[in-house]
Amino acid sequence: HYPYWIRKDQMDRAAKLAMDFKPDAIVMPGDFIDSKATDHCPDMGPVFSGLRAPDGVLATLGNHDHWCDPDGLNDEFAKHGVVNVENRPLVVSRGSARLALTGVGDKWEGEINWEKALDVPENVPRIVLSHNPDVAEFTPEGARVDLMLSGHTHGGQVRVPFRGAIRLPSEFGNKNEMGLVEGPRHRVYVTRGVGCLRPVRFLCRPEVTGLVLRAA
Repeated sequence: HYPYWIRKDQMDRAAKLAMDFKPDAIVMPGDFIDSKATDHCPDMGPVFSGLRAPDGVLATLGNHDHWCDPDGLNDEFAKHGVVNVENRPLVVSRGSARLALTGVGDKWEGEINWEKALDVPENVPRIVLSHNPDVAEFTPEGARVDLMLSGHTHGGQVRVPFRGAIRLPSEFGNKNEMGLVEGPRHRVYVTRGVGCLRPVRFLCRPEVTGLVLRAA
């Protein structure tokens, strides 16, 4: 939601925190630019250029990115080594083991093409990136998705004890507000993100998440 609801120095700090994990891959589920910030896509370039990981820096677009300038953001991705994985899987290897990192578009604005996104051998585990966690409610029956990574909700931004988020941009109430959620066909991890929509957070800190995957 740059530049209105997050500052450049905050984005730089988030990028540094991500790099401090020494990650194998970095994934970003979208809403980089606020919907009214049509001239600010180039400002994201220096942030993207500071992100490096052996298996790639991967992204999908959020609804605000589509409302703003999706082509401009995709241009910045291409310039700075970020791969948009919407409906195009990237398979990474560790010896003989393989893992598909893929994505589908935003529920409100993007293209969701499960056939393309999951076009990998059935025995390859899949992590799917999608901006809106509500997408997990509509994963086709029989499709193998081992984990989805999403954002969009910001954790509600304002939370109250014993209730949680006061309001959430979701058609499923507070189910998909934050953290690891059990969906109808697979789990989805919903990050609170580092930005916000309106400058307020209460009991809902920004989050740069580090996930460690282990074989079952």
